[in-house]
Amino acid sequence: DFYKNKLENYAKVKYKVWRYTLYDKASGMIIPWYVEAAGENQHSLFQFLMFAWGKQDGRLFHGVPQLLYWDKGSSNTSSAIKNLLDHLEVKYLEHEAGNARAKGGVENANNIIETQFESRLKFQPVSSIDELNHAAMNWAEAYNANRLPGQDTRLRRIGLAEPVSRQSLWQHITAEQLRILPSVEICQALMASREQERQVKADLTISFKHPQADSSLIYSLKGLDGITVKDKVSVRSLVYGDCAIQIEVPRYDGEALIYRVDPDRNFDKFGQRLDAPVIGEEYKSKGDTEIEQATKAMDQVAYPNMTEDEIKKAKQKQVAPFGGQLNTLSYLGDINHPAYFEQKGNEIETPEHLKPATTTLTLTAALMRITSSIGRRLTTDENKWLSARYQDGVPEDSLESLIRTFTTPVTAIADGTTGFRSVK
Repeated sequence: DFYKNKLENYAKVKYKVWRYTLYDKASGMIIPWYVEAAGENQHSLFQFLMFAWGKQDGRLFHGVPQLLYWDKGSSNTSSAIKNLLDHLEVKYLEHEAGNARAKGGVENANNIIETQFESRLKFQPVSSIDELNHAAMNWAEAYNANRLPGQDTRLRRIGLAEPVSRQSLWQHITAEQLRILPSVEICQALMASREQERQVKADLTISFKHPQADSSLIYSLKGLDGITVKDKVSVRSLVYGDCAIQIEVPRYDGEALIYRVDPDRNFDKFGQRLDAPVIGEEYKSKGDTEIEQATKAMDQVAYPNMTEDEIKKAKQKQVAPFGGQLNTLSYLGDINHPAYFEQKGNEIETPEHLKPATTTLTLTAALMRITSSIGRRLTTDENKWLSARYQDGVPEDSLESLIRTFTTPVTAIADGTTGFRSVK
């Protein structure tokens, strides 16, 4: 017994019945499926996808979509489920939290299931999950086909001239669009399959053992932008196609370049390439990649009016590019650095016998030495600053620093104590 204000008993139930619902946007087909579990988990989600996308006796709808739109459930974000979808080449999108209306079709489908199927269970209960799923599939097949007695379940859309059953709309799918789900065993293996890393060989190929192949296959990456010799690429096997794989290589801006590649089967009975040059008859050079083309273009700018061989020799001889006019280090000597008045700190107390013998000049004597060296009198602000900073006299070893300070142009100098400021 459960009461709306007392849900303690409900919380004590270890296993609950969960409903999963698939809604096909094109046709409006509705596929419900139930599982008994303690909560949502990736195992239940996997079972649901196998049921919804696989061929079932007595059901017309099946096939793997190219796009899956779901919520942010923990099972949906599991790496195993996403790994399976990547192998099946299914793009998955998540709506933002709290925006369930983004999945309006499936939310409406849930409402239909609750009011038109689950409401019947009150008068004819089921005794097991298998019995519940059997009844749900029979109901869904009849609902999608507009075969429920006394009910018109056809789909009504503004763009349709007249109401049409969901099954009739689904039959517009083409052979190219209908992708058959592999066996459950293969899908289980794909869930556990991980990306593998391969290094691009000198001939711009990699070798990879596809799960559907008896041995390693050769995949040519020639002509793929952003891939060059010795690059490391991530490889993932794909389900559809002739042992196709997915190649992923990082780009300079952090984004990844992704390619779909089929194996190279252009070999003769001796295992040699059919398009290879015939020895003694012809020569074929490997085409330049996009990176190599860009490198050659930059070389032509740095070494104008030179051939590729001449540029190569110039680099070996360390000939300066741009006719030697490129200023890479000498400009550093022309930089005018801002000068700042030396900050007075606290000296560390040391034993008297270790202190070096220093001479302290009176402020007047130091002022005479400074003005004689800089060839001018100090301004009123400079005098105030010097008097405030060196009230007890000026150490003789500080004179050179002070002379440089008063002779070096400055952009802006400020001292919080005296308020002294000098502007260039």
